[in-house]
Amino acid sequence: NVVVKVMKRFLEITNNTALNVLADHPDIMAHEAKALAGITSDHVVSVYSHGIVAGRPYMIVEAVETPPGFPNLDALLMHYRTFEPEPLPQAIMPSARMVHDILLGVRDIHHSGRLHRDLKPTNIIVDVNGAIKLCDLGIAATMDHDGVYPGSTHGSMTYSAPEAFRGVGCYVPQSDIYSLGLIMARVLDPSIYAVPSVDFGHDDGGHKGQVAAFAAKVPAQYRDVVRHCLAWSPFERYATIDALLAAFDDARNAQGEYVG
Repeated sequence: NVVVKVMKRFLEITNNTALNVLADHPDIMAHEAKALAGITSDHVVSVYSHGIVAGRPYMIVEAVETPPGFPNLDALLMHYRTFEPEPLPQAIMPSARMVHDILLGVRDIHHSGRLHRDLKPTNIIVDVNGAIKLCDLGIAATMDHDGVYPGSTHGSMTYSAPEAFRGVGCYVPQSDIYSLGLIMARVLDPSIYAVPSVDFGHDDGGHKGQVAAFAAKVPAQYRDVVRHCLAWSPFERYATIDALLAAFDDARNAQGEYVG
């Protein structure tokens, strides 16, 4: 089964000026299609074709059957924000296994030579069996030989790493890892909603305190992993997605949960 994704025409209001986003950015969907086509992964949505019809970009992608009312991971996590939420089926309950599969998806993206740059719960699909699919690679970027994408700021401010908004001018694999630290914590403890904010001008020390309090909410065996992901400097985080995946799986194994 497949789904045809068509870019809608809509207006974006910027500084009281209406911009036709489709006209200004006709290559967004083509960029996403090319990014997805270059990735082979059980945990990333597959794309089969793309093009333009009547001036509107489209692409044909893998259909993912999601539980009714839960189109993405964010909807699942928000379910726990309701008063006395109804129990979810075991297969789609947030779990360490889900985190593991999210990390596998990002590993496959990075191994393809790309960075996602917009990792957040709304860009993660959970199907009816609990399988993870990463999507929305419209601003994914190709790394250079040093593993760096020299480019402008992109992605959701809430889940972006500090360096993405400090005018540094580059985005590195550890920037995706920062986003993963926030997502990881929310999946491991769905009662968590607010994530650490960032003073995009500089680190005044407040960030470390926020991260410490944030990480303290997750199960004990994962706290060091979350803290390491959320270090202010990208050079103090896990150097690669493989290192993060190994550390996370070690934490699971330490708790007696076998990771095959």
